Amino acid sequence: MSQAPRLPDLLAPGLKVVFCGTAAGTVSAAKREYYAGPGNRFWWILAETALTPRQLAPSEVAVLVDFGIGLTDVAKHQDGADFEIDFGDQGSTLMNRLTPYAPDWLCFNGSWPTA
Repeated sequence: MSQAPRLPDLLAPGLKVVFCGTAAGTVSAAKREYYAGPGNRFWWILAETALTPRQLAPSEVAVLVDFGIGLTDVAKHQDGADFEIDFGDQGSTLMNRLTPYAPDWLCFNGSWPTA
C-alpha cells in the first residue's frame, strides 16, 4: 500500500513559478502546511521580493496560485531534514508530476545530496 504524500502539491496550469523543496520538514508534515517550521523565512521572502502583496501564513497556501505560484517537493512520501531523505529516483517522478502543468520556472529550495 502506498503512503499518502506528506503535503499535497499546489499545482495548476499557467503558473509562473513552482517552488520545489526536497521534502516536507517535520513541523510542516505534522501541521500539513508548507514551510511551517519556526524561523522558516519562505513566506517572508515571497513578500519581500513582491511575489506576494503581503506576508502570507502557511495556512493561506491555496492563494499562492492567484499569484502564479505553485509548490511541490521532490520526495512526497517522506519528511525530515534534507540529509535524512532517500531520494532514489525521485527526479523522474517530479518531472512526471510537473510536465502537465508546464510552469514557466522551477525553483529548487533545499539541498540535494551530491553523493
